[in-house]
Amino acid sequence: MKGRQLIGPILTGVILVTLYCPVLIWLIGVWLDSPYYSYGFLILPVSAFITWTRRKELIITKPLSAGAAVFAIGLVAYVLGSIWKIYWLWAFSLLIVTLGLLLYFRGAKAARSMLFPICFLIFMIPLPFLDSIAIPLQSITTYCSASIATAVGIPVTRTGAEIRLADSAFIIGLPCSGMNILISLLALAAVFVYFLKGSYYKRGSLFVLVFPIAILANIMRIVLLLVIAHFWGTEAALTFFHGFSSLLIFLIAFLCLFLLSRFFGCGFRGMKTN
Repeated sequence: MKGRQLIGPILTGVILVTLYCPVLIWLIGVWLDSPYYSYGFLILPVSAFITWTRRKELIITKPLSAGAAVFAIGLVAYVLGSIWKIYWLWAFSLLIVTLGLLLYFRGAKAARSMLFPICFLIFMIPLPFLDSIAIPLQSITTYCSASIATAVGIPVTRTGAEIRLADSAFIIGLPCSGMNILISLLALAAVFVYFLKGSYYKRGSLFVLVFPIAILANIMRIVLLLVIAHFWGTEAALTFFHGFSSLLIFLIAFLCLFLLSRFFGCGFRGMKTN
């Protein structure tokens, strides 16, 4: 009977791999080309690792037939995304389908224990509204960076998304608006907060604080770029500093998040390997 019980899940797995291979190929192309999602290759391994640490919680409790309805909704999303070329919906259907399968084969308790690694997969999917958010963020970043540079004695003029020094100009593009740092920091913060001990309120507050932290960190990066360009020239700013500044500012932003977690009294909890 155990062998027969495995036939359904195995066949389902084969069908899903076949269905989602084109989705994965599309996602890989996005991760290679998008300035926002270059970290996308890490999402699946991290999600798989968290699932592995909680694998003993996948014991069958009471399978829910309602999982078949959730699974069907996911398949509808897959078909609509494929037909209408709504690629983010095409990829997002994987989350719905996975949740439906867990409910149907393993029950509500197992699905609840795997809810985080499933939801974490959303960070690998390019969302359609990012540029519409990046445009006002671009304006805020440009204005604040130019204002701070002026306040510290760097003579700059601002025109739209351009900040001009005496002998050079810097255009703050949409990726440099802070959106790339924000998205990648949100993904890292999600895992960081997941492994913290503390109330939902404290951990939720830490995650929300990623937004101002990422924006302020990116503004600091641009101000430093302007300072270096003013004192040491544009070439020094664009070759020496610009190359590693994103990583440096990202690490500083995460350090701020870590210090805030200590301030909130949130320590690390052990991983459940069972």
